[in-house]
Amino acid sequence: SQEGTDVNIPDLIKQLDILGDNGNLRNEEQVAIIQASTVLSLAEKWIQQIEGAEAALHQKMMELESDMEQFCKIKGYLEEELDYRKQALDQAYMRIQELEATLYNALQQETVIKFGELLSEKQQEELRTAVEKLRRQMLRKSREYDCQILQERMELLQQAHQRIRDLEDKTDIQKRQIKDLEEKVCVEFNIYFILYLLNLKVILILLTAFAFCLLSYCVFCRGRCSCCKHSLHLQSGTRIPGKVLASVTQP
Repeated sequence: SQEGTDVNIPDLIKQLDILGDNGNLRNEEQVAIIQASTVLSLAEKWIQQIEGAEAALHQKMMELESDMEQFCKIKGYLEEELDYRKQALDQAYMRIQELEATLYNALQQETVIKFGELLSEKQQEELRTAVEKLRRQMLRKSREYDCQILQERMELLQQAHQRIRDLEDKTDIQKRQIKDLEEKVCVEFNIYFILYLLNLKVILILLTAFAFCLLSYCVFCRGRCSCCKHSLHLQSGTRIPGKVLASVTQP
């Protein structure tokens, strides 16, 4: 890959201004210098606009990366908390099973059996129903709390994803704006460059046409005009006799 060369546009404009102050330049050269200075000034302005847009885009990208990092941390915290809640729920369920097993074993003991003999079957059934109801209430409350926590965390995650999508949309819009600006700069620079070349071409065509018309006129007049006579004096370097000049000027 070839390395690019840095161009200092203000220095080029100063050099063109210094060159334009030269009094020995022809009119077409001065016009060309003025046009080149105008093109460079516009190019400098467009480059500044592009650099400003790129700086703003870079700042937005940094903010987006920071938000993404923060959202990833939040997501990690939420996942850890959900895992913790799940483990707590599993432990609570295992604890309930242990309590049920302990209660069942206690009912099987002889002392409890003796006491259980004092209870009727209806009372024993009510006791088992109360224990089952208590177990279900504990499970329901635990699940409701976990569902509430999960819903809140899901809402936060949705807000984070929406924020990320909004930032990505803004970034895409700024990228398109920078691309459009670069294309506009290229198109307008090409237009000015073409106009500059056309102006030079028109000047050359006009000079050529003027020279051709002057030559045609001199051929047509056959030395009658003063410019032709003066040209003859200059070319010969000697005075032409009046008779010879009269013979040249007569048809």
